[in-house]
Amino acid sequence: MKHKDLMVKTKALTRQMAMVSTFVVGLVAASGCTGVVGGDDMKSGSPTGAGPGQSGAGGTNSAGPGSSGMAGGSGSGVTAPLTGPGRVLPHRLNIAEYNNTVRDLLGTSQRLPESFPADFTAFGFDNVASALTLTDIQFGYFSDAAKRIAAEVLSSDRRSSVLGCNLAAEKEACVTASLNELLPRAWRRPVEAGDVEPLVALYTANHADGSTEDEAFARVLQAVLLAPEFLYRVERNSGVAGVRALNGYEVASRLSYFLWSTMPDAELTSAAASGQLTDAAGLASQVTRMLASEKAAAFSENFGSQWLPVRELQSARPSPEVYGEFDEELRAAMGAETMRFFVDVARGTRPLPELFTSTSGYVNDRLAEHYGMAPVGSAQPVFTKLPANRGGLLTQASFLTAVAYTDDSHPVKRGKWMLANLLCQQPPEPTFAIPEPPPRVNGSSRKEQLAGHQTDPICKACHVLMDPLGLALEQYDGIGSFRTEDRGTVIDPSGVFKSGAGEVPFANPAELGQIIATAPSVSRCVAEHVFAYGLGRGARPGSDFDSFILDEVGKSFAASGQLFPKLIEAIATSDAFRKREDEASAP
Repeated sequence: MKHKDLMVKTKALTRQMAMVSTFVVGLVAASGCTGVVGGDDMKSGSPTGAGPGQSGAGGTNSAGPGSSGMAGGSGSGVTAPLTGPGRVLPHRLNIAEYNNTVRDLLGTSQRLPESFPADFTAFGFDNVASALTLTDIQFGYFSDAAKRIAAEVLSSDRRSSVLGCNLAAEKEACVTASLNELLPRAWRRPVEAGDVEPLVALYTANHADGSTEDEAFARVLQAVLLAPEFLYRVERNSGVAGVRALNGYEVASRLSYFLWSTMPDAELTSAAASGQLTDAAGLASQVTRMLASEKAAAFSENFGSQWLPVRELQSARPSPEVYGEFDEELRAAMGAETMRFFVDVARGTRPLPELFTSTSGYVNDRLAEHYGMAPVGSAQPVFTKLPANRGGLLTQASFLTAVAYTDDSHPVKRGKWMLANLLCQQPPEPTFAIPEPPPRVNGSSRKEQLAGHQTDPICKACHVLMDPLGLALEQYDGIGSFRTEDRGTVIDPSGVFKSGAGEVPFANPAELGQIIATAPSVSRCVAEHVFAYGLGRGARPGSDFDSFILDEVGKSFAASGQLFPKLIEAIATSDAFRKREDEASAP
């Protein structure tokens, strides 16, 4: 190609992509997704830490479940009203949700690249709306992905899924008909002529500027995939101040991303259209159906691996000098044990208390060797009886490795994890440097080393709760191997579980597991975590509304024998899930 021709084609392509950008910017303004790309207000949070919380009015704070912070209103310093269901910010699809959605919409195997910036987290989860930014860099990745996806779909046997007509012959009429089929699924709501016409105009402009029919339609498809209506779960403000019920399509979207981490299927969309999802009984029947689907594995994977520290396990780096037996095969076996058991809990085949008390678990030959068991005869996890020193999550190697030093156990870190994730008591971050505990002298135990925490007035408030929980697990080293001695000192795992209901002594991890399994504060905390994951916002500290909802959810959960499907159903049919607060339109 001659240099002059190349320059002409490059300029034409630049104009054509500018048309796509102009279309997307117009949709951004129409959707109310302010600050969508870039902007300092979208850069808070942490890709690995707790990140910001979600207030009822869309403001953020640093409070996690069970914390004592007050929710602010949109950074204004005014306390948000806490008597209604609140609202969730426009909710960008996270990495898993995006990959699943383009798969189910277009049948593509394209995924966001590994180099895509990690999603920020809040309340322990990467699907909380307030933490899901869309920076310029991320938008660039989405733009590149849209180009690849459009090119793949139009050049493969999936072309008919987006073009059911002869584009070359019918042109705009074909584009219109195709968009009327595609857009309701892509944007997860009914569409009107005002949604379709700008996209048809985009096709016409690109075609007139020298693009072929396929090239012009590819840019239309790119615009569909870059629109806020696709990248975000948008619940439009009605403009009338007050509480309103979500419409069926908004409920369908919330429910589908809660349970499947993807777009609604045809049956759920049909239920939305028929009004079934505005009825609690109809909504409950869809929850039952969806939890029975293979797609519900996404809930177990995405909720379970974040609530339980399985994702943290993936970044654990045990010292090879201290733990030479640790390898990637063992890491995988550890994670599989925890996740396979949680799948049983999520499906309702085992009640929640068994997660902390079961004396059987999913072990393969590699993990059996690590646990000092006889081989189970399989490289895949087999449900089998565990040795006497194992039972429940607190003795699983995945948990014990994820919350440990690289070269030793870490009772404070383990206790802090239990306090935050099982009791929803988030210790405040120190406002100054905390000195390390004094070094252990010969013959002293870890419990003796940390005893100063119980008398130091600065440390005591938090460590009086954390340390006994973590010290109960000192018989397990930094990769969860069982031991009875540490540096020649016999380990004493006994302690006291302290809660608002009083103090309960325990002799060993098994007894601590039994206490946790039956503690009302633990089942309430689990409900609070599922609430945050399901709604994409945390429970608001001080909110009578959220507290009432969680109390009612807790009653349903307890009445079911703590079966997870009933917990999920109770949250999905609650007013917190089915309603939102709208703002009055500006005059």
